[in-house]
Order: sequence, then C-alpha cells, then structure tokens
Amino acid sequence: MSDASSTPPRSPRRTVALTATVGLALALVVGPAALGGRGAAAAPLAPFAGCDELADWFAASAYAELARGWTFARSGGDENAAVDSAASASVGPGATGTNVQEAGVDEPDVLKTDGSRLVAVHDDQLSVVDVSGNSARVLGRLRLPLGRAAELLLVGDRALVFGAHDAQPPTGEDQRLPYKYSPTVVLTVVDLADPTAPAVLRTEEIEGGYLSARETDGVVRIVLTSTPYLPYVWPDNRTNPIEASAQNRRLVDAAAAQDWLPQRIVRDAGGRILSTEPLLACDQVNHPTQPAGLGVLSVLTMDLAAPAAPLSDPVAVAASGDLVYASPDRLYVATTRGGWSGPAVDLAVSPGSTVTELHGFALDGRDSVRYLATGQVDGWLLGRWALSAQDGYLRVATTRDADSAVTVLAERGDRLEIVGSVTGLGPGEQIRSVRWFDDVATVVTFQQTDPLYTVDLSDPTAPRVRGELKVTGYSGYLHPLGDGLLLGVGQQATSQGEVTGALVSAFDIRDLDRPSLLSTVEEPEAWSEAEGDSRAFIYLPERRLAVTPVSGQRGSMLWAVSVGRTGVLATAGQWSAGTDWLIRAIPLGNGRLAALTVGADSGADVTVLRLADLIPVDEISLG
Repeated sequence: MSDASSTPPRSPRRTVALTATVGLALALVVGPAALGGRGAAAAPLAPFAGCDELADWFAASAYAELARGWTFARSGGDENAAVDSAASASVGPGATGTNVQEAGVDEPDVLKTDGSRLVAVHDDQLSVVDVSGNSARVLGRLRLPLGRAAELLLVGDRALVFGAHDAQPPTGEDQRLPYKYSPTVVLTVVDLADPTAPAVLRTEEIEGGYLSARETDGVVRIVLTSTPYLPYVWPDNRTNPIEASAQNRRLVDAAAAQDWLPQRIVRDAGGRILSTEPLLACDQVNHPTQPAGLGVLSVLTMDLAAPAAPLSDPVAVAASGDLVYASPDRLYVATTRGGWSGPAVDLAVSPGSTVTELHGFALDGRDSVRYLATGQVDGWLLGRWALSAQDGYLRVATTRDADSAVTVLAERGDRLEIVGSVTGLGPGEQIRSVRWFDDVATVVTFQQTDPLYTVDLSDPTAPRVRGELKVTGYSGYLHPLGDGLLLGVGQQATSQGEVTGALVSAFDIRDLDRPSLLSTVEEPEAWSEAEGDSRAFIYLPERRLAVTPVSGQRGSMLWAVSVGRTGVLATAGQWSAGTDWLIRAIPLGNGRLAALTVGADSGADVTVLRLADLIPVDEISLG
C-alpha cells in the first residue's frame, strides 16, 4: 500500500467549501456548452494527490448526479462473468480446456481440467473429478464460504474461485453513507494438492461486483467495479423538495474519503464481520479532471503460483467498466456511454452520440499492475472480441450511429491516440462478430444479410477494407481453422433477415479481396450459446472437429461438426441433455469430452462423451 498519508481516514472529513466545484458540476449538468463533439479524445487521468482531493472530487460528482435526479444502484458488476494466431494457424483450447481469446492468457469458467482432474463449480460447491481413466469418479467436494460461486481459474494444485455474497443492508443508526454493506466479491483460493480433501487456503471479500479476470503464467489480474449507494431522501408527502435537497447535501458533505471507495472485509470463522479496511489508498485511484460519476474500477493482482497466493497492491480508475480484454502484457477495460441518457460520466459526450472509453493497464511484473493510458472511440463494442492488442497498437471494432468502423490507437504518453481508422462498414447494420489476426481483421455485420468484411491492417495508420462477402444469416462467433480458412457460428436467416436456426459456416479468406463461402450446416429452430460466450465453443485442430452447444425446441444439446481439409462441413454427432440444461463442455484428451449439466431437481452432473460421435460413456452426479 501507499504511505499512511494517502490512506482514507476513518473519521468523517470536515465539511469543506464545495461551492466552486459544485457550481461547475451543476453548470455541466444544465448546459451543453462545455460538451465535446464526436471523436473528441478522452482526457488523460491522474492520481489523486490525497484523500481530501478524492473526497471533494466524489462529492462534486454526487452533486452533479443529484442535480440530474438520479437514483443509485448498489455496488455492482457482472457476477456471472461473465472476454490470436495468424490466419495460417488454427487455434485450439487453452491449457485448462477453455476456448480463450489470446494464446497464453487463460480465462475463468465453470469447468476446468488439467487432463487428469476435472474441477467444477456450481452454486456454493466445488467438485474435483478423476477423469484419468476410462470412467469418471468424484474425488472430493468443498462447500464454499459466503455464497454462490460464479467461475474459477486453475493453476497447478490451486484453484481461484470467483463468487458473490449478497449481504443485508444495515438499518437505523448503523446505516452509513455510502451503503457500506453492499454485495461483495468473494475470492477463494482452494488447495487441491489432496484432491480427496480440497481445502480453503484463503478468502478475500471485497465490496463491489466482479467484472472478469485473466491469468498468465500463474499470475491473475482481477477486475472489479464498485459504486457507493447513497440513501437519498426523495420528496414525498412528508418531505418537500427543499428539505430533501438539504438533507441530501448533508449526506454528501458527511462522507469521508473511505466512504466512496470499496472496502476489504475480514470475517471470523463464523462469518461475523470483524473489521473493514480500504481496498485502495487515495493515491492509487486515477481520475479525470472533471466530475465523472461515482464508479470505481479496480484491478487487483494475485500470484496464484506463490505459496501464500498474495493479493498485491491494486490500482484503480474513477470510472465504470463494461468489459475486459487482456493480452500477455496489457489489460484494457472498456466503458460505453452515450448522450444525456447515462450517468454523470456522460457529461463529456454530445447528445445523441455514443462513445467507448478505453483504460489501458501495463502488466509489468508478477506483483503489480500499472495504469497506462486512456483513449476514446466513437460507437459501442459488441464485446471483448472487438479489441485486439498487436505490436504496440490497440485495434478496436465499433458499431456507430450509421455504420461500423475499425480504429487503431497507439500509446502516446498517458493517452491512447487514434492513428488510423476505416469507416463505412455495414451501413445501418450492427457488428455481430470480429476476429483479429496479425495484420487482418474479419468483421461480420448484419441486418438482413451478412456482409463479412476483410480489413487490411498491415499499415496501422491506414487500415482499409479489402473484401466483402454477402450471405444470408450471420456468424456470431468466428474461429480460425488454419490454411486461410475461417469457421463461423451463428444464425441462418431468410433474405428478409428472419432467423431460422443455428448455422455453422466455413469461409475461405486466403484472398482478402475475394472472401468466399465454402460450406454450411444448419440445426433448424435453434441457437448457439457460442454467439454470446466464446468459452462455450470447442475446436480440436488435430481432429478437425468443432463442438458447440445449441438450444431450441429439442432442448439443450451438443452439436459436433467435422471440418474437411477443403472446408466441407458435416454433422459428426449430437448429444441431448434431455430435460437438463447444458452448462459447459470441455475436451479431456484421449478422445473424450466432459459436459456439465444442471437439472431442476437433480443437481449438477458430469457426462463423459466419446468425441468421435458424442456417445456417452459415463455419467456421475456432483451432488
């Protein structure tokens, strides 16, 4: 942590003269004169000099939001999160079985394997399953503390489980400003050295919501979001607007620096809270010049390979966050905002426009992360696949008001500056999928037909569209097959844009000027989860086999598609989960695959399938 002078004080700060700051905030709210136009660069961020500056800055942001009549949500984030080789190479699963965005950067999921063990989380339980032999058997189970588990990472004999705990708010005199006992993120390190008796090594509980995490070489970067809850008084039959306004101002004035920041929570063995302490020192929080909302975005580092799995000093940005992308040496968090409709952070955006703000962090070592730069692009992102870091550049694909664009940004001091862009992709349509290669991007847009664009990025300062292929339907996820071939998973559609079922397509992009469709297979009246979550997709290059979950009138099932060397596709097998819901499937090796399913009454099960035809060979209950 930083020196004590920058640690948030525990006593309420003295009421300071906020007239000038609040006046600025109110002026920004009521008039557009100071608003920037489309394409305006995001201002760089700077750390707070001390806790008084932090408290005043957040108070000004709170006044701005009060003036707009906004209510506030509790601290939050994505509790369920939920996140390339050259075109000549195919891409298979990551080291723990998950389909990942970047080679060497693992992503959390509900199911992980090291080849001999399968580790799964469901509700508040972690299960370890032996899958080394011909049959599967449960080795051990662990009831996790403090609520439901969302997903996990696996590093050697350690698992890091990401969960959430929804605490009850305090009442009466115990209620503080902001709402101190908001939902929390629970990080649980589990020792798997004895798989028959998995044990909790340590637990961290932090106010806020879990956005996502990434792991490289045993080091995990964890991204959390938090927003303080203010118990404002609103005018009613007992309180007139003047009284409510005065009381709300007193609430804001009474807030100390620590009240605006997330807290680490320490509990005893029985779950009782013993103490809370600030997660962040004041000078670990970077902020824009003007008041910009009450969100705090924190990036934490945990070395899961170290004996004690320490949680290192975090770094934070006074901003919200929507999605996370990471390469081996960079991590980016994106926030999309627009016009008058969003929170106070939108005061920098012209009415009717949508922009995405990008915060970059350098992953310098095993025990640190460093805020690097901030930039901004027009439009909104489909998801994390809209981002790619390559040779010092950040490439971004966005859907804008009238079209879509591919933009290239470069690090220039503490700014991410736009150095090149190509616009005009899919006029009137939305981006449905993106795949990046060394110097090529493939972008799919859709409204009634699916144009697949090939974008040449060999000159980052002058990207250009090389080819366009129009077909019915669209691909919601793209995966490289190698030898210049590309696989798409999405929806078939009529010429009027009405979707008719799940679709797997093979494309030839060897000639960027003339991409072509090679083959398709369809599953009528169904859709694939891989469209929204790429971790659900499996491709095994050595078998030239793709496996994707689909859901439809026949329930939830796995669909295996074989890929010929010339791109010809054929259904290789299907397996139905029956009345259960298919959660995830991952390859085990030795020609097998494991599927995790959940039933309304039967709990969680693991089914081991033969990859060649998806015939079940074993099934066990996780309890």
